[in-house]
Amino acid sequence: MEGLTLHQSTCSSSSRRASGCRARRAGAWEWAANDLALPEQSLPTTPAAPVLPLPLLFLPAAAAEGMANATSSVDPPPLEVLPWLKTLPVAPEYHPTLAEFQDPIAYIHKIEKEASQYGICKIVPPVPPAPKKTAIANVNRSFAALQQNIGGGGSGGGGGGGSSQKKGAPTFTTRQQQIGFCPRRPRPVQKPVWQSGEQYTLQQFEAKAKQFERVHAKRAVGTGNGGGNARKGGNGGGSAGGGALSPLEVETLFWKACADKPFSVEYANDMPGSGFAPLPAGKKWREGEASNVGETAWNMRGVSRAKGSLLKFMKEEIPGVTSPMVYVAMMFSWFAWHVEDHELHSLNYLHMGAGKAWYGVPRDAELAFEEVIRVHGYGGEANSLVTFAILGEKTTVMSPEVLIAAGIPCCRLVQNAGEFVVTFPGSYHSGFSLGFNCGEAANIATPEWLRVAKEAAIRRASINYPPMVSHYQLLYELALSLCSSEVKRLIAYAPYLDENGL
Repeated sequence: MEGLTLHQSTCSSSSRRASGCRARRAGAWEWAANDLALPEQSLPTTPAAPVLPLPLLFLPAAAAEGMANATSSVDPPPLEVLPWLKTLPVAPEYHPTLAEFQDPIAYIHKIEKEASQYGICKIVPPVPPAPKKTAIANVNRSFAALQQNIGGGGSGGGGGGGSSQKKGAPTFTTRQQQIGFCPRRPRPVQKPVWQSGEQYTLQQFEAKAKQFERVHAKRAVGTGNGGGNARKGGNGGGSAGGGALSPLEVETLFWKACADKPFSVEYANDMPGSGFAPLPAGKKWREGEASNVGETAWNMRGVSRAKGSLLKFMKEEIPGVTSPMVYVAMMFSWFAWHVEDHELHSLNYLHMGAGKAWYGVPRDAELAFEEVIRVHGYGGEANSLVTFAILGEKTTVMSPEVLIAAGIPCCRLVQNAGEFVVTFPGSYHSGFSLGFNCGEAANIATPEWLRVAKEAAIRRASINYPPMVSHYQLLYELALSLCSSEVKRLIAYAPYLDENGL
């Protein structure tokens, strides 16, 4: 790729400990086993502050130069799906049977060996989603509870179109996200823009988002070039919020926009709540009984603490970890490259609206991915710990094309309404919405998480991030759950026995 200095890491175990830089062959991954130990360096008590502005956007140099030399025009150039997008491997998609769908943790654990090689996967439920009006009612109840908790009151709110909305409808507040590249900077790196947005009801935000989609779809389709075969179904096709545009076409628009002059979109994220109705206490779903996903064990309100999930041993309630958080997005609303806290699994469900594009990197390439960020994003000036810390701030948007050029395995998928996406421990992932949508996410932990839990806790401590999950407490509670009642009584009396020298 002309204009881009490639960094092809050799990734020897003695020098880098990151064996993720393997070339992709025939659509399958080929890379060696990786011991993924921490970099062999002394860890400072407090990491050095980065001398560069926080990153937002990393692009191939050719794209950056093209933006710098571009001249304004009335019509955009013809839309052609980016070649690297056409060849990017698609993450696996699974269709569990009704019997398999009864136990979410057991099923995810069953597919984990294969799916984790991609970092992400999609699960299509064998039962339909709840009706849209049901999800909207539950989300609105979550918004109302949030307003009460923060003392906001709030009805109608700002944002336009309030007169058409029922008085008293709960509102939420968005944040502005910047998309675009400033060619005056010495490197394609931007400081993130996270300005406060406006207040909307769900109906108001949907109307604004769809108007935004129509404008961008008209510009793209009006060129007379629809991207050829990209309009076919599956992860490459189907309607994607922008009228007749396919997911690949919207993805192309997004990455082209990232190389164009800056503009803003809005996104409402990390809002505690759910689009699912609470499950009755002690209710166990039996095969064939549920009429929709919300009536199954995959209901996001309880899946973090479901049977088999190690998070059920957590005593604290942490929104987004042990209970879900709601997300409301518009076309191009993005989420940055990141791994989950403590490298847990995440489970993501899309209730309604347009699809969401995901990109994933498997854990075998975790450290190699961070090295590409360090070298290409910071010119090698930031050390590995600072790079890891900045990635933890969830502000880094980078084209997968840069990863491919550097030999990092990367895949994509499109999540549609009514589908789940799973991210696996240590998997860097990012993406954006193809149009207006509403979903939610929470963490889970299959037994496989124990293989990475200790190292994840050490890495988190190395950048002075306080723990959210006590690894040793979970192990203790897990061991205790496996003990007989007699052993549990002995453990309960242990402090008193010690005091008496017994």
